[in-house]
Amino acid sequence: MDRSRSSKATPFAGGVVTAPLPLPERPAGLPSYVSWHGLNKYGGYFLDTAIPKQHLSFNGIFDLPFGRDKRYFSLSKRWVNELIGGFQIAGDASIVSQTFRVTATNWGQTNPIKMYKHKAKISDCRSGVCRPAYLWFNGYISPTVIGAAKNGVSGLPGDYAPYLTPINNVPGTPNFGNNNVQVRLANGQAVVDAYVPAPSAGTSVVGANPFSHAVLDGPMNYVVDLSLFKVFPITETVNLRFNMDTFNSFNVQGYNNPDPSTGIESLTSSANTPRQVQFTLRLTF
Repeated sequence: MDRSRSSKATPFAGGVVTAPLPLPERPAGLPSYVSWHGLNKYGGYFLDTAIPKQHLSFNGIFDLPFGRDKRYFSLSKRWVNELIGGFQIAGDASIVSQTFRVTATNWGQTNPIKMYKHKAKISDCRSGVCRPAYLWFNGYISPTVIGAAKNGVSGLPGDYAPYLTPINNVPGTPNFGNNNVQVRLANGQAVVDAYVPAPSAGTSVVGANPFSHAVLDGPMNYVVDLSLFKVFPITETVNLRFNMDTFNSFNVQGYNNPDPSTGIESLTSSANTPRQVQFTLRLTF
């Protein structure tokens, strides 16, 4: 898990260009990189963030201590025992950790990735409505919104410095907020184009950016489901079972992964669904 891969930066009229990672050395005798599977590994081998880093599950069943021969109301009358005795609680729980891959599409200045998690509470007003949020890690936040009175982000840590910025990151300058650079063509003409140091054709830069393989830990979540139930015997062959099932019994909101570019963890949505309660009567005969 690479959290702070560093690289050299080259000065440029519009900013600073981060040099891509060097290609792995190719074995002798191969006609081109296209023929070597090592290049595919270099460009496309990642941790699978769709699979939890850890997933722990628990389950159990518990007899409630009420009714005859129990700790409480052990001498209760028959009709009282029928109402309160014989209930059981069954449940299961799971704890899941998440990971995510940071955005690696900018080519400007770099800084080591720093994880704040839930220690850096901020106010995010970019939507026009100020909402509390967390800066999970030092993602790129445009300097035009940092500390802005309206539609801005405030409360950032004093040591905040984005892990990766666009090449053109000075507000008010041409191409601000993008990675356009000036390219001199063979005929001497100068054109402005997006900086793409890809090792293959097209615009893919997977594997070339120094942060392209950076995978970070996200929030850890848990959820508990419980079921309260009892079987009421009616006759020797007829039974009535009562169930009260609760899903996400403690109504735990849970946290989603932060934005992989800005590092901001929004609190406007939850990872878990709200508590749900379901009642069931089942007659068996």
